[in-house]
Amino acid sequence: MCVSRFQEPDQAPADAVSSGGARRPVTEDQRSGGKETSGSRPGLLRWLDEKKPLILLLGASLALSLVFFNAFAVPQGDFFGFWWNAVHYLQGALPPSSPYSFKRLPLFSALIGAGSLVMPGSEPVLLAAEILNVALGLVCVWLIYRLARRFLSLSASVAVAALCAVHPVMVSAVAQPLADILLLTLVLCAFDCAFSASRWAYWWACL
Repeated sequence: MCVSRFQEPDQAPADAVSSGGARRPVTEDQRSGGKETSGSRPGLLRWLDEKKPLILLLGASLALSLVFFNAFAVPQGDFFGFWWNAVHYLQGALPPSSPYSFKRLPLFSALIGAGSLVMPGSEPVLLAAEILNVALGLVCVWLIYRLARRFLSLSASVAVAALCAVHPVMVSAVAQPLADILLLTLVLCAFDCAFSASRWAYWWACL
């Protein structure tokens, strides 16, 4: 009795699957063993996976800002100058001390004045300033990360942004209802546009 020495292979060739003598291409799912690959994931999930370190950093920075939110019983004295200007801007008038009052960034007073229109409580201008600085603090951390990524690796960029986020000067600037964080945001925006060869750098610089 003659026994066939040929046996059916346990696995089909990598580039084709035999079916009735016909060859058909192997699909990407068969090549990966049915496992989901990074290239086959939906765009949003892939983006979230790539930005996970940055998202975690921004979340931690927001938590730190909320810990020190409204931490001062009385705001720093310069805030009342911004408050005075904001009240006059809302009335459609310039402060009586203009143009001397322009030494306090008019943009900050205009923003907190506009924000106070939707703020509850007895001190809407103060609350608007505090919320604005928390939001701008996150923008600063993101811009620092973005600028660092032009020169450093992902891990190094996250580390640089994290160090800036927890620096005492940064934490204090976010907690105080002053224009320091807004100025830092404008400077970082100008640098980011300058590195991108964008003319918007002049716009951010003039603000």
